[in-house]
This record gives sequence, C-alpha cells and structure tokens, in this order.
Amino acid sequence: MGEKTREAGTGKSSEDSSLFSSLMRCAQGGDGEAYELLLSKVYPVLKAFVLKRMGQWERADDVVQEILLSIHRARHTYNCEQAFLPWMYSIAQFRLIDYWRKVTRITEREIYSDSIVNSSVEVKDMSGGLPSHLEIALAELPLNQQEAIRLLKVEGLSVREAARKMGLSESAVKVSAHRGYKALSLRLELGLYGE
Repeated sequence: MGEKTREAGTGKSSEDSSLFSSLMRCAQGGDGEAYELLLSKVYPVLKAFVLKRMGQWERADDVVQEILLSIHRARHTYNCEQAFLPWMYSIAQFRLIDYWRKVTRITEREIYSDSIVNSSVEVKDMSGGLPSHLEIALAELPLNQQEAIRLLKVEGLSVREAARKMGLSESAVKVSAHRGYKALSLRLELGLYGE
C-alpha cells in the first residue's frame, strides 16, 4: 500500500502529517534544527490555507506570521500522539477568526467616523461662509480642528481632499473634525455666542 492517503480537506498527505508530527516531537525535545525545518515546511501549507480563505495576498503574510507565532507559543500543548495537521489547522482557524473580527471592528469604526463627518447635525454646509457667531467659536478651536471643519464644511472638500491638503491621514482629519464639531456644539449649546 504505497499510496499516500489524503487528510480530509487539507490537501496534505498523511505522510506529510507524519513528518510534521515527527519534527514537532523533536522540536519539543529541544531540537532547534527540527523546529526550523518544521516551520519552513508548514509555511507554504499555511499560506495556501490562508489565501484560500482570505483572497487578499497582501495581508496573507501577516496572518501567516500570526499563526506561526501562535504555533510557537502553543507548541508545548501539542500532543505527539495526535496528528499534527488538525492541531495546526485549529490554531490557524482561530487566528483567521481573530483577523476577520479585527477587520470588522475597523470597518465599523470607519463607517461610524464617515457618518459623523458627513452628518449635518452639528455643522451644516457653509460654502457661502460662516455666520459671525460660528466664526468666533471656530477661532477658539485648535488649529487642526479649525482647518478640518473649514475644508470639509466651508470649502466642501471630501475627507480625502482635506487630508491631502492638511498633510494628514483621512482618519486624523475625521477625528479632528469630529472633535471640532463636538466643541462647537458645546459652545453653542452653552449660549456662549449669540446667533
């Protein structure tokens, strides 16, 4: 029976899994060369696994590195009597879930920030100029907040255009504008400036 048997869904042969298990057993015994060899052999396997699920080549290397770090940290938990690949793939799956959670959180924050910047609740589009009471209140804000509000609401630029003009990231412009809106709103609510 010279044929290699394939492990379900992995595309790797049981012979490979056996080699990985053997290398990990040696690595757990303190063999540094076996550990380096194991990592070099699992890297392309993990890369294929990640790419199949992510479809983002530029981020795949980062995720693979996270998986390798997790394998390194958890190597003492590997039971040499069990197959290596299922253990490795379970770690990889957890790291991928972490990655997608992180991406989702960032996306939700960006959507929230965009809605704040594009909201007209606090400061309406003033492309014709600001009323004098707003001009006075705006002048008391930090310069980056003043500039962000002027570029976005007075000049009507997009966040991207304002970021380029200010020499900041889009996120920094959004944060400055949001803080400025809050400060202006508070000043106006307190009645510090007449309309």
